[in-house]
Amino acid sequence: MDLTVKGKKGRIKVAFIANTSWYLYNFRLPLITEFLSRDLEVVVIAPKDKWSEILKQLGIRFINVGINRKGQNIVEDIKLTNTLIKIYRKEHPDYIFHFTIKPVVFGTIASIFINNIKVINNITGLGYVFIGSSIKHQILQPIVRLLYRFSLRYSYRLVFQNGDDKNYFLKYGLFNDDNKMIIVPGSGIVISNSKDIREKKDNNICKFIFVGRMLKDKGVIEYFLAAKEIKKRYNNVEFIIIGDFDLNNPEFISTAEVEKWCQNGIVKYCGWIEDVESQLKDSDVFVLPSYREGMPRSTLEALAASLPIITTNVPGCRETVVHGKNGLLVPMKNVHKLVEAIEYMLNNPEERLRMGKESRKLAIERFDVKRVNRIFLDAIGIK
Repeated sequence: MDLTVKGKKGRIKVAFIANTSWYLYNFRLPLITEFLSRDLEVVVIAPKDKWSEILKQLGIRFINVGINRKGQNIVEDIKLTNTLIKIYRKEHPDYIFHFTIKPVVFGTIASIFINNIKVINNITGLGYVFIGSSIKHQILQPIVRLLYRFSLRYSYRLVFQNGDDKNYFLKYGLFNDDNKMIIVPGSGIVISNSKDIREKKDNNICKFIFVGRMLKDKGVIEYFLAAKEIKKRYNNVEFIIIGDFDLNNPEFISTAEVEKWCQNGIVKYCGWIEDVESQLKDSDVFVLPSYREGMPRSTLEALAASLPIITTNVPGCRETVVHGKNGLLVPMKNVHKLVEAIEYMLNNPEERLRMGKESRKLAIERFDVKRVNRIFLDAIGIK
């Protein structure tokens, strides 16, 4: 573990920590580069993977720390806390931005042992623990709430991506200082200068696209079942899936299952594609039937690409759609209503274009990354 401290005296030092380097690269790179452009010293702390190497290539200082995001071993979590205490003591940042549950809980506990560190905890979604209703979920939920209740009291700021998550924390008394609570609409999205106004296509094929990890709680199975039903009725339609497998997540969908969907010709699985923007621009409708989100970045990218949206009427998702204006909201886990929404989009090309234009407006007005970064800069007093 590299604990070498570099940088100029007097500069504000900021640390970013998450349970994967993938998260920091894909969701927080614009914020990290914004801080660097303002001559802040930045260090990134996360498990080492291919994304951490890319961060290092961009000139961002990186510290490798092992975080088992699936594990529920108290000994392992104590070791993580001790490791973070050593890192924080050596680095002594002025501000620490924690993302994802284990850094939020155990990173905050570690910060208690170091003076004059301001912790900004980011609740990027409640996660699978709070979505399910199984016996395992019922056991884990009070434990996680207890950990939150203890650790979050040491937050300098507590950041939520939607009002529902904030209300959940207030309801269960996990954090009660409203003056320290901030709602930030996701990680934001870079809005290109080009006018992305879609024209009516010459062909009659309507392409629907899902972008996200292959997880049950992302609504991938509902997306497939709806596609299967639509394919029985129409020939002029395609269903695309883009995203990585996440076999370490309890809600994972196996590669064999997705391969079976593709063999039947119901969907086309493209894996993870770096240039998602080009795929979005080649599509007609974005679909995310998720069970709950913080603020889905994939949907923000679809808004910026002038796509109409079909998503679920759940926290994090409903913030991205004004029903009937830039898309359609459907009930969670309701394949029948999802089929109806897809069929409506399929049969109304002019409405798709109109809604797509409204999506672009919403992206500019609310989710531009410059607006999001400004909120974080204000939180640490940077003009």
